[in-house]
Amino acid sequence: MGTAHLLFPPGITDIRELPAPHFDAIRTSLMFLGFEEMPEGDAPPRTIWLDDEALTDHFKRLKARRKEEMDPKAPQQGGEMKQNSLAKDMVVG
Repeated sequence: MGTAHLLFPPGITDIRELPAPHFDAIRTSLMFLGFEEMPEGDAPPRTIWLDDEALTDHFKRLKARRKEEMDPKAPQQGGEMKQNSLAKDMVVG
């Protein structure tokens, strides 16, 4: 696949030398590729990819959802735990 430096105009060897429009285009492209690599439920919908405010809201909601999922006091999915006779012998105490 290569690296971003392959997109630099001739004579440019460092990202700090890029004209602002080139830098913005590469940064935006890398951001979009990152969205494509995210799990389906976490990735923002394509319709908001260019909307900074909507993206910020999306990631705030995602952060809150993850925090809630990690809360040990939150109700767990999957229902009641069942006793397994094989696992019962492994429990000490």
